[in-house]
Amino acid sequence: MGDDGFVEAATRLFSALGYDGVTVAMLAEAAGVAEADVARRGGKAGVYAEVMDRVRDLQVELVEEMGTTLTPDLVGLHDMVDMFLDFYVAHPEAITLWQHRGLADAVDIPDVERDYGSPVIQGIYRLLVRAGVGPRARFALHNFLGWSFHSFLTLGIFHSDGTTSDWRDPAARARFRQETHDLIDVLGTLDSPS
Repeated sequence: MGDDGFVEAATRLFSALGYDGVTVAMLAEAAGVAEADVARRGGKAGVYAEVMDRVRDLQVELVEEMGTTLTPDLVGLHDMVDMFLDFYVAHPEAITLWQHRGLADAVDIPDVERDYGSPVIQGIYRLLVRAGVGPRARFALHNFLGWSFHSFLTLGIFHSDGTTSDWRDPAARARFRQETHDLIDVLGTLDSPS
């Protein structure tokens, strides 16, 4: 199996089971290689780094595309939300890997947030600055958007009758897009004079 196939197989495993739930034997079997091949890639930790590199690179590429294609205003931030949501629909592993990390997965691997999360977070921050969002609104949007995406892609939308709509449901995604656009419109003006 080529490098791409190996990393894809490892991504599926780490995404489904978390780093702590995956063994070298499982990685080898999923990729159709010998355990010695996994060892040559740095063992389980080395393969995890390859997976996180791939996810980070995909996200950084997306943020760079946003920087060149989005208008520098609140409408551009609406489009940013749409592009991120489309990305996560196409790459749900990008969220599930972080969900596992949030549950104290792979704690023996240092600096995961700094090495893999920070470049994307900093890119989003630059997009908020570029859109002319003031400091208070930047802080609020930067955090609320992160929390909203994480919650939606983990739990879906909650309804007053106690049911939920899963993020995979197109109607739920449409509702999330609209609510998030509205959130941007409200929070994006926090620094505006009254």
